[in-house]
Amino acid sequence: MLFQFIQVKDTERALLFKRGNFAGVLRAGNYSYFDPFKQLTVELFSLNTTRFTHSLADYLLLHQADVVQREFAVVQTNAREIALRYADEVLVEIVAPNTRALFWKGLVDTRVEKIDIANQLVVDAALLRTLLVSRNRSLAADAVTIVQVPQHHVALLMVDGRFEKTLEAGVHGFWKVGREIKAEIVDLRLQHVEVAGQEILTRDKVPLRVNLTAGYRIADAVTAFARQANLHQKRVDLGLGHGMASRRFADIHGFCAFAGMGQKRRVRQPVIENHIGGLQALDPAQGDQIR
Repeated sequence: MLFQFIQVKDTERALLFKRGNFAGVLRAGNYSYFDPFKQLTVELFSLNTTRFTHSLADYLLLHQADVVQREFAVVQTNAREIALRYADEVLVEIVAPNTRALFWKGLVDTRVEKIDIANQLVVDAALLRTLLVSRNRSLAADAVTIVQVPQHHVALLMVDGRFEKTLEAGVHGFWKVGREIKAEIVDLRLQHVEVAGQEILTRDKVPLRVNLTAGYRIADAVTAFARQANLHQKRVDLGLGHGMASRRFADIHGFCAFAGMGQKRRVRQPVIENHIGGLQALDPAQGDQIR
């Protein structure tokens, strides 16, 4: 045949080549070319696949600027940026740093918003809500760390191994590209520690076997986390041993007898040292701070 006939559908584009060299972009329509030596070839692309993935992309950007401006939306990011790509005002992609990509025009309206992640750690609240309700659950997987802090808790935000700040209850988002983001959740509610069967000598050398239920709240999450190698159980054990050993048997027996009567009383002399490593020691029966 002396002629080559080409049909490009409404939802397609075509690249035309002559002897293997780029010759143009064909939009929707019917085309006929006089081609007795079979020098023309065509590659068809569906506009439903918006991203143009082809070895010709860099050539078009460098040498066919008019074609690129007419047929493609260009997204280009440097090492400090990511780009939000919207299709018909719906967020569809977070483009990684150091990326250069072409997206076909014609089927959807493409809009791009760049973010300087080198100077911006926190994800904007409106954008975070968009990511949370998106049907595409993998949309933010490679770019955003989402931290959910329950009520009556806080979180310690760590960036590249260093403490950054304390997060209150709620949902928080952070750009993790080029960073290591971690969050340690800390419970601020009243907690209890059981100390069973501890052998102690009082100040006047009377041997005792003591069982204790200690209540505590974390008052300073940063300090408590920094000293977490010393477990709360050990802190209470040591505080109990120190408190009992510094008192005479008569004093301890008198207090225990008084407490056993069900009387309400604030403890004036510390049995466990208060504010140990960010903790507040509490009387679990009364919820009072041990002073």
